Amino acid sequence: MDNEKTVNEIKSTVQAFTEWLDTNSDEYLMLVSKGDSSILAAKGDTDRIVMGLVLGSMQDKRLTYIIQRAARVIEIKNTVDMLIGKKK
Repeated sequence: MDNEKTVNEIKSTVQAFTEWLDTNSDEYLMLVSKGDSSILAAKGDTDRIVMGLVLGSMQDKRLTYIIQRAARVIEIKNTVDMLIGKKK
């Protein structure tokens, strides 16, 4: 499967699920990943979302891994943006 097709599949999955979440929940944080591609969607109060992740991660090793992986991706992106001059 080529990367563009993978990215398009992820985008359409996230869009459909985001529409459902917008209707059925007040807040959410969603990370969808397939192969080397991933996308993040979030809505709501950041502090409450983070607290939910922290409290949930203390109980679930899989969630801890996902949060750690997402944090590494964000750190790498910020570093790359800084190196290429997009971010100071």
